[in-house]
Amino acid sequence: MSSKKSEKRAEQDQAIAELRKILRPGDRVYGIVRSVSRSGMSRTISFYAIKKNQPVYLTGYMARALGLTMTRGYHDAVRVHGCGMDMCFATVYDLGRRLWPDGGKIEKSSRRGLNPGQDARERDGGYLLRSDSL
Repeated sequence: MSSKKSEKRAEQDQAIAELRKILRPGDRVYGIVRSVSRSGMSRTISFYAIKKNQPVYLTGYMARALGLTMTRGYHDAVRVHGCGMDMCFATVYDLGRRLWPDGGKIEKSSRRGLNPGQDARERDGGYLLRSDSL
């Protein structure tokens, strides 16, 4: 493996480790769409979580963990390509898959239709985080 590839993989692993310290299964990640391209085929989005009533900026870690491009300027954000779906949800879903590839335990999975308070094992890590767009 070339040194550039191994360096990039090390950065990615470090970002994933930091995100695992910040986020737990069931946490909500907020996406703020900063701009949409004229063609509508890409967006720049900033991501945050709320911890102890304070916003936690996740965008930089997410960019490294998912291999996304950061934009610089007034709003630091990631560039996400695609259209026809909720790109904030899609990016948070990808993050969940990257953080917990084998799934994990979650409470109140609306996807499974469980009763409130009933724990479940979610096999798809993408559904362990909740997404919200602002």
